[in-house]
Amino acid sequence: MPIHIRVGLNSGGVVVRSISSDLHMDYTAVGQTTHLAARMEQMALPGSILITPEVFRLAEGHIQVKSLGPVPIKGLNVPMEVSEVTGAGHVRTRLQAAAARGLTRFVGRDAELHTLHQALQQAGASHGQVVAAIGEAGVGKSRLVFECLHAPHTQGRLVLESASVSYGKATPYFPVIDLLKRYLRMKDADDARAIRAKVTGQVLTLDDTLQDTIPALLALLDALPEESPFLTLEPPQRRQRTLTALKRVLLRERWAQAKEGLG
Repeated sequence: MPIHIRVGLNSGGVVVRSISSDLHMDYTAVGQTTHLAARMEQMALPGSILITPEVFRLAEGHIQVKSLGPVPIKGLNVPMEVSEVTGAGHVRTRLQAAAARGLTRFVGRDAELHTLHQALQQAGASHGQVVAAIGEAGVGKSRLVFECLHAPHTQGRLVLESASVSYGKATPYFPVIDLLKRYLRMKDADDARAIRAKVTGQVLTLDDTLQDTIPALLALLDALPEESPFLTLEPPQRRQRTLTALKRVLLRERWAQAKEGLG
């Protein structure tokens, strides 16, 4: 039997009260914020998500929405603008969302930028580099990397980004999968057939001697056919072949970039 879920979201301050019994104590939130969230849920069709303007303001850029226009809400004197969430946006971080709105002038990090530029030059000369930016939250680590990647001397270079998130701990190779999806320009709507076509096309265009890396890459992306011999390998063998495949593809891409004079 199909299960249909409808979701309503609102954000704001609430009053929390306790509900106790002889066995345990629970807490419930009350107030206008929860009232609007409940109204959004009641208005949502099965399989849809409705949000208030406050939620849209907080998540702008991170989500794609369809405006439903001003909608009368019970308990409010005037209609409220309601939006339906239609998908995830292209923005992944708060910095990207801020960049879309316009960033303030970047000052005071000349020494750090110089270090990053030196590492980039060394990498361009075929000397691989790893740079770690360490600091308290909010000091500007992400902005520093952003400025380096958008500087004039990085234009034309292939830049692959990936991120680790708390909810990805349960997914093996989560940052690697994220990086691979960006490298292959995959979309959320791509099915297994589309994924196999993109992986095969990219790898064979890069170098047809990399054909044996395709099963490992498809396994990472959950697009490998069930009858593939790769799935019969022992876990240590699959891990080793996966790491080797990633290394070979990225190194070959690096050589292709160097051949084109992009470093």
